[in-house]
Amino acid sequence: MLTALKTPKVLRKIVFLSALAIATQAQSQPLVSANGVEVDLQLAGSTPGPVILYVPGCNGLDEIGRAYQAFHKEEIRKRWPEAHMILVQTVNMLTQGSPMGACDWANDHPKYKAKGIDRPNLYFAQQINLVRDWIGQQEWAQNQAVHLFGFSAGGSMGLYLAGNKSQAGSFKSIALIWPTCINASKLTLGKIHTPTKIWATEADPLSRAQECHKSYEAGHELLELHLWPGDLHSWMTHPNVPKSERYWPRANITVKHQFVKEYNDKTWDQWVEWAKSK
Repeated sequence: MLTALKTPKVLRKIVFLSALAIATQAQSQPLVSANGVEVDLQLAGSTPGPVILYVPGCNGLDEIGRAYQAFHKEEIRKRWPEAHMILVQTVNMLTQGSPMGACDWANDHPKYKAKGIDRPNLYFAQQINLVRDWIGQQEWAQNQAVHLFGFSAGGSMGLYLAGNKSQAGSFKSIALIWPTCINASKLTLGKIHTPTKIWATEADPLSRAQECHKSYEAGHELLELHLWPGDLHSWMTHPNVPKSERYWPRANITVKHQFVKEYNDKTWDQWVEWAKSK
């Protein structure tokens, strides 16, 4: 996720100015409650169609989160115009648009403790399941495939849903963008039951996508990896992301950010083709 960068604050404001204007317009409609979870509902029409359940990262709806979510909606709509999109805003329900969202929150952060949350990713996965249940009750989703797309921290939440924290058949496919798998061996997520694919770079020190399989005891044949060359962490957040570095205190790791149009375009194209094949 793009969070605080080693670039001047004024510069960061400038590079996101145009993107934020677009995002503000895109987020002008009120959020909808889906079983008590706030979602941004982007229907392709009134007729039933495939559903994309998009889970954003730790920024919530701060200025950066709004900008990249608007960009991602555009990228999806260009490639899958008939799909209904539901963007889960469960992180923002806690962060309320505060700068950097929950990106640096420890598990014992006061706002987690106030809600009785001791395992945030598990909590967020449970919230996503509530949204999934709500989708199943909507006329525009009847007998339609539901595809999960987890971006950054949303990808880490998606790891739970590929295993024993969701029911088999809930999702037709699960796509995860640079989920954090540093401590994958400490998670016990059972068997992978849904076709799952991860996109990251080969040497991203925060994602370490090659280790994600260690969270599961079986079903590894359903897990695919696509690793782009290099060691960038954030490479498809938004075209206005400047080349920069960011220190993650919880992991004690510094990562690199730079938008790479080739990786961005090919990842979206590959994902749509792959998801439609399931």
